Amino acid sequence: MLACSKQIIAATGDGRTLKRTMTTDITPDRATGPSDAASTNSGDELLVNFLRLARALKGVHQQELEPPQSFILHVLCEHARARLSDLAGMIRLDASTASRHIRGLEQLGYVERATDPADGRATLLSVTDLGRKALERQFDASRKRIDHIMRDWSADDVAKLQHYLSRLTRDIELDQTESSHR
Repeated sequence: MLACSKQIIAATGDGRTLKRTMTTDITPDRATGPSDAASTNSGDELLVNFLRLARALKGVHQQELEPPQSFILHVLCEHARARLSDLAGMIRLDASTASRHIRGLEQLGYVERATDPADGRATLLSVTDLGRKALERQFDASRKRIDHIMRDWSADDVAKLQHYLSRLTRDIELDQTESSHR
């Protein structure tokens, strides 16, 4: 059962304050067998841990770049140059959202546009030296913080985490790709 609790505080007519905690089941209403119940509970726990991880990671990153900006710079560095429409597809954002992030990175001097030699009507985006240095600083700071946090982990545990995160990311991306073609 996935539950949501809230505390209710009410004043009575004689000046007393009553406090009650209400717990509401917010698990989707569906018939589950014994094996489904265990799966649902572990799925709920996994979801909550993902939410907690996403929130915790916000405090890990140096804030020179926002996470979407870091990801965009990273993808552009991997591909050297890309059209905005291609980049938007690679980072799984709509073109207008990708364009907004690119404008911000251009204003910082981290991304530049150049005419596509194969098609003079199109432009190619690339990361500037300033952008590469900013991304390097961001990754270095984040890596140091993660290394510090995981300092007591064994090399085997770190390798397992890397393996399972890579596998999960790959499966999510594959599912998203399959879903978009249905």
